[in-house]
Amino acid sequence: MSLSVFTFNSLEFAKGLEVAGVPREHAEAQAHALSKVFEANTRELATKDNMQTLEANLRAEITDLRKDMDVKFATVDARFSTIDARFVTVDAKLDKLLSQITARLGSMVLAAVMAMPFIFKLFHLL
Repeated sequence: MSLSVFTFNSLEFAKGLEVAGVPREHAEAQAHALSKVFEANTRELATKDNMQTLEANLRAEITDLRKDMDVKFATVDARFSTIDARFVTVDAKLDKLLSQITARLGSMVLAAVMAMPFIFKLFHLL
């Protein structure tokens, strides 16, 4: 793949400075210094291939993270299913206890109502 490279013509730059009135020695020194700055900075520039490789690596990393999350969410879902099943069992037990309590309370009320005439008669309240 072709790489577009930034080029800096230091000779042309120095000549331009000389034409503008900068002494030759100063113009050459400035051109040399600027050339070194550009050289150092362009060495660290990312290429299109670098960016594509980085993108591919990031996409692979994201895909792996999604797979990990799917596994962990499946585990959490399974735990919630277990908890839901426990709630069903607890609800059934509570319903059974409520029925038993209602039946016993009903029996006690019925017994009390049926015993009332005898209690009144016993204490001569009627």
